[in-house]
Amino acid sequence: MRLRNWIKRLTYQFFAVRIMRLLRLNRFLRDFYCRFVWTKNKKIVDLSFHDIQAQFHVGTPLELRIIEATLEKGFGELYVIEQLLQALVPGDVAYDIGASLGTHTIFMAKKAGENGRVIAFEPETESYERLKMNIDLNSLKNITPVKIALGNGFSEQPLYAYGGGFGSFNLAGYGNSKYPEKASIVPGDFLVQDKKLPIPKVVKIDVEGYEYNVIRGMQRTLSNRICQFVCCEIHPLMLQKSISSNDVVNLLRSCDFRDVEIHTREKTFHVFCHKKFAC
Repeated sequence: MRLRNWIKRLTYQFFAVRIMRLLRLNRFLRDFYCRFVWTKNKKIVDLSFHDIQAQFHVGTPLELRIIEATLEKGFGELYVIEQLLQALVPGDVAYDIGASLGTHTIFMAKKAGENGRVIAFEPETESYERLKMNIDLNSLKNITPVKIALGNGFSEQPLYAYGGGFGSFNLAGYGNSKYPEKASIVPGDFLVQDKKLPIPKVVKIDVEGYEYNVIRGMQRTLSNRICQFVCCEIHPLMLQKSISSNDVVNLLRSCDFRDVEIHTREKTFHVFCHKKFAC
């Protein structure tokens, strides 16, 4: 057990991970870790953030790594989770756009409580099915999973895959164009009006280079006084050539977000946006 804990701490050290990525040996590091820690009998992972407990299904070593890294220091998502939960109080509504396996969704739903609601958007089939399994595993009734992609128009476009699995699917044209699935795209503002969805207080956007399109398609919703906080991960290398990171940030500012905080992490960065006025 001590050996396993030591290996786990080593493989989640920020500088060790960064060096292995520079050497393109990050997959070796992941496999090394999983060889000692992960077994096929380990089907469920327990995560704890402050006083919130959550459980997640694990089917592969990659899935284990993705889930565990959510709350590891130096991987970027720990601060995201912290900011999202600080912005929520019981009874609030949140949108998780690009929910993937549901790590952020589950924690937000537990913070929002049974009188709150989280609407989780995930267009890729395998990720969507795993999201629903994790919702059921945590016995949460306040999450609405939606198998659709948000964008700036109505269309059906192919999903691209890179990086080997969950969390690496995108509509930005980055990666393997042979991935055999298409996503239905709908503007967020239309969906809110058509389905009579509640305006969210908190929005998380992580859509692998498609963030500008998502924001364009839900400007009316984001500009609503009820919507107080947005966390958006920006992927500069995956944005369309005509769109810059500044374009994404300025578009968020145009939705009345004035307090903008930027946190960089290697090839991407997170933008945390607050409104000055109270709802």
